[in-house]
Amino acid sequence: MTSQYLSLKQTKLDDYLKTRTLFSTNFKGRKIEVTNSESTFILLVDGIVRTKRIPSSDFARISLSTTIQTGYEWHENLEAVIDLSTSNLKLEVKANNKKIN
Repeated sequence: MTSQYLSLKQTKLDDYLKTRTLFSTNFKGRKIEVTNSESTFILLVDGIVRTKRIPSSDFARISLSTTIQTGYEWHENLEAVIDLSTSNLKLEVKANNKKIN
């Protein structure tokens, strides 16, 4: 049983080490990240997974979106668009349809 537990810990650590951060910024007090782990794209807000997608061969673009609260009774629609149609992926992150960096 101990060896199974160690194997599980190593697998989680391996997954974490294989994760690449594609985008990271502080937007109105919220930490926004877009990461890639193996073939899964993940949108995180303050370290919490808000949405994730595994692209299929049918799509050249994927969108990750969520709503975040940035102030008292103020919300922003956050969207990350990932273009996979070229050998170098392109990423654009927007809040309420305005590009953020």
